[in-house]
Amino acid sequence: MRLATICSSRLLIPIFVVAALAQAWPAGGQDLVEVGSMPYGPCYATTFNKQEKVAFLGNGSVLQALDLSDPYAPALVGELRLPGAVHHLLYSGEELYVANGHGGLRVVTMEVTKDKAGVITKVEFTELGSVVEGLRDARHLDIVNDRVYIANGRYGLAVVDVQDPAKPILSASSPLAGEAREVAMHLASGQAYVAAGTDGLFIVNVKENDPGYMQQVSHSLDVIDVSSVDLAGSELCILDRTKGLCVVTGLNTGTPVQHAYLDTLGGKVSVTVYNEGTLNGSAYVADGELGISLIDISDPASLALLTVANDLSDHLDTPGNATRVYMIPYTSLDDPNEIRLHSALVADDNGGLQILGKTGGVNDAGGLWKIGAYDTPGLARGIAISGEVAYIADGDGVRVFDISSPLAFPELGMVVLDKDFHGITASGSNAFVAAQDGLHLVEAAKPSNITTTRIYSFSKDNDVPSRKVAAINDVISMTVGEEASDQGLRLCILNVAGQDLYNPRQAYPSVPTSMGVGLAADENMTYVTGSDALYALNRKSFPGDVELLPIATLNQSVRVAVLGGYAYVSDADGLCILDVANGITGPAELKARGPNQLSLTTVAVAGSAVYADGENTLHQAAYAVGDNTLHVFDVTRFKNAEGKEDVTLTELDPLILPLDKEGDILATSGNRVYAIAGAAGVRIYGVDRDAPVANAGADIAVFSGFTAYLNAEASTDDVAIMKYNWRCLNSNIEPSDADKTEARFITPRVSEPTQYEFELTVEDKAGRTSTDTMVVTVKPYTGRGESSSGSSGCTLSPEAGFRAEWLFLFGLMAVLRLRRRKR
Repeated sequence: MRLATICSSRLLIPIFVVAALAQAWPAGGQDLVEVGSMPYGPCYATTFNKQEKVAFLGNGSVLQALDLSDPYAPALVGELRLPGAVHHLLYSGEELYVANGHGGLRVVTMEVTKDKAGVITKVEFTELGSVVEGLRDARHLDIVNDRVYIANGRYGLAVVDVQDPAKPILSASSPLAGEAREVAMHLASGQAYVAAGTDGLFIVNVKENDPGYMQQVSHSLDVIDVSSVDLAGSELCILDRTKGLCVVTGLNTGTPVQHAYLDTLGGKVSVTVYNEGTLNGSAYVADGELGISLIDISDPASLALLTVANDLSDHLDTPGNATRVYMIPYTSLDDPNEIRLHSALVADDNGGLQILGKTGGVNDAGGLWKIGAYDTPGLARGIAISGEVAYIADGDGVRVFDISSPLAFPELGMVVLDKDFHGITASGSNAFVAAQDGLHLVEAAKPSNITTTRIYSFSKDNDVPSRKVAAINDVISMTVGEEASDQGLRLCILNVAGQDLYNPRQAYPSVPTSMGVGLAADENMTYVTGSDALYALNRKSFPGDVELLPIATLNQSVRVAVLGGYAYVSDADGLCILDVANGITGPAELKARGPNQLSLTTVAVAGSAVYADGENTLHQAAYAVGDNTLHVFDVTRFKNAEGKEDVTLTELDPLILPLDKEGDILATSGNRVYAIAGAAGVRIYGVDRDAPVANAGADIAVFSGFTAYLNAEASTDDVAIMKYNWRCLNSNIEPSDADKTEARFITPRVSEPTQYEFELTVEDKAGRTSTDTMVVTVKPYTGRGESSSGSSGCTLSPEAGFRAEWLFLFGLMAVLRLRRRKR
């Protein structure tokens, strides 16, 4: 593990969260570990196994299998969690190939289990092999002759040899002057066509007999913003977000001809061409917010947008944004006059998998309708945490999760928001969501009845968006307005205490024209970033006159986080740490800086910043995001003999993740950071400093023949205990649930008090272990009403206490006795 003190040559990080840690870190002893995830998210990919009638889809970073034997009621029959988002799927032979974002290329097989009636009950996935190093942004795949061509995002084009799918080998990689989003390989000409968005279209020469050869060639094709490419024999379909769909013919001739574009009118996300049977000469376009469209490409010089829906429209709408189409053709061609039924699987980012059917030939007008669907959550865009509840805003609304357990994060429910999300914060049992139409309250005090209400709007007549929001107790600080408008952004202070929750008192302090969207609050102050300074407002005078004043001169400050009297500000010159304890009465004091040459974004804060009794050193963790990397900083605060405080920064190993530059994508709880890793969902990390501490509890005494419960809940770790193991050291007793926090066993029969020693071993994510022992004394039972004694470590079932199972048994005996009397 690298542990390097920051120097001026390193880049500063745009998004950061500060989490205070109660204990000091031993030098070189900390490690960033992943302790869990909320992996579900948008659906970007789908494919189909015709033989088994199983559809595969990506649900965030989870590969899922759906039984489509009844397409009206798709059934989930298997899933596999992967490290990155599922961007693209190709089914080839017996293997499923997954473009897994920062998880690289994954090669997966499946085993299908059926019941006696032939109904699929389970699909079990097995990862055969993977390539991660060198494939940190795998977006799209094409497979030709045991070679997988991979659009590798900002890392260019890559080729992987899969002659042995269990041992895939990266054979070539070539950077491009843009982000490789899709690839189509034309074997006859030896050219790979790479869609690169606003960077255009790249053509790369490859040689089948020379796996390492790659040579980019120039071209004169008319493109602006290429989102997708696909091949129809020797014809290339190019989908351009600005211009539409076009076909390039003559790829084999050396003088290709580009024909006219046809605008499909929608988002133009991806194109899929079909060349088999009745699908010949047609292309489906996943057209974003308009759904899907069907294009007749049989005449490349005159493309035609066909009627697809029964209402004779040229688009079939889907719930969210259509991202990819997979066509399942009707395969029986015995009778050319019979009505054929085709099916289409549509990956929709917020709507999940949409299953469509179509009667008649593919190029026939109308006849396309929705058969079934399987929903997915959508792209997480913001997260906030209060207590043991996490609130995640996605394309549908706000989802609420229970995070009280260190390893499992069940979803409690969700509420729908009709307007675009801009910011989220949480306080108490509520979340506050800044949206296009104002401020919304999400109440989760009762998980079975989660509700949302708009509680504030800047303007009753028009939508004036709320931007960023911070909440401390009952006071909310919020930026509203449009940066580009005449008034610019404004700061709004709301008091939502008690009965004023739905009619908050408000104040609008005057703000500088340079004010940005960075916003944070502590017990008394609100902090706002500006292009020239960090501004602060004393809320103690609220609801009277309040004023926003500059407390530190900065260069284009963007985001701010506040913790323990310190403000962490990102600006054009670096990560700036300011002592703002005197912000009410005077300017902030610069304590430390870290280098940063990147654009800067969002901030969130959690934890305590109180020195332990008798200690002069305090460690905090600063989590930061820049260039798709999660960085972690040790912020050491220490007092000298005169009581003056100084600060040093030390960086731990960074972690590559698909992290956005905007939005509330980081939140902390304790010493854990919850990071929205793009389409891969929420990943949860912590700095694992020390070995866990096992606590088996105190010794206990139990009568023979009863159940003794062993409890490890008092064991602790700075991040999370991943494994438990109970064993008896002086007997062959094997407790049930020995790998759980609570194990149990039936005490053996004894003629005299007998001691059994049990050992508890706990293990953390880093593999460090700790053990503890406790003794269970088993006493002979005489039936004279004796009582057992226990303590905090163990829960017993002595006869005198009558646990639930004994009450049930006695109740059953009483019922039987009454029934006998009635006879």
